[in-house]
Amino acid sequence: MGGQFVVLSLAVFFFISFSQATSTSIKPLIFIETNHSATAARSCSYTLTIKTSCSSPKYTRDRVSIAFGDAYGFEVYAPRIDNPSSRIFETCSTDTFQIRGPCIYEICYLYLKRVGSDGWKPESVKVYGSDRPAITFKYNKLLPNGVWYGFNHCQISLSPNKGIFLISQSTAAAARSCSYTLTIKTSCSSPKYTRDRVSIAFGDSYGFEVHAPKLDDPSSKIFESCSTDTFQIRGPCIYEICYLNLKRVGSDGWKPESVKVYGPDRPAITFKYDKFLPNGVWFGFDHCKKRSL
Repeated sequence: MGGQFVVLSLAVFFFISFSQATSTSIKPLIFIETNHSATAARSCSYTLTIKTSCSSPKYTRDRVSIAFGDAYGFEVYAPRIDNPSSRIFETCSTDTFQIRGPCIYEICYLYLKRVGSDGWKPESVKVYGSDRPAITFKYNKLLPNGVWYGFNHCQISLSPNKGIFLISQSTAAAARSCSYTLTIKTSCSSPKYTRDRVSIAFGDSYGFEVHAPKLDDPSSKIFESCSTDTFQIRGPCIYEICYLNLKRVGSDGWKPESVKVYGPDRPAITFKYDKFLPNGVWFGFDHCKKRSL
């Protein structure tokens, strides 16, 4: 039960072009280029319509991220869809985004995350994909601060001949990327193996985040009981890592003992779990003191 060493260098392009807002509540289309794995042969276009509740604050300067995907581990992730300098996510408004990202099968989950002090209450998110019927996720709740919040209606499937890959992102705001090494120990009281899909996200108090929606590989010996797996991820350069979250989706279960992250020019930081992860939710640690750049 030796450890695995997995390396991925991923070039991801992310840009947002905001058109000047009109005086109506429905505003111009916003274009987003998001994560597109080097392992993906093609990309697809998605249109998102996000309605902000009339009981939401008048405006928000909070940073808003979105992630949605299918039961096979393919995910579209945009770490920033807000723009405080324009009229995005105003009360009673509708914003439409066009996103180009990895081609996914049938969208069955969607999460939003906001970071800030203004608050935001989305009413609904509607996603139009290519060759698939539109799907609507109804929120109508004030989003909690700093955590992923949403819906997961997936029935878990395993995709054959699918190797391990890590998707990280490099935003337009990041002038350079950095390399991180993760050492994940699986507890000896964890199941012998797991086929669950495992995601990870970590970052700093300034809003920069490294996110990998799929760490697992059911065809190899990843996350076996009493094992240690090492991953190398290239993603946005972040300051001081102060939070880390894991998420598993599946029926096997998994009990990580600890996650140790080595970043450039920073001492390694260890997050001690030693708990069975709940299914379908982000679970971890946040030691951040909120700051702004």
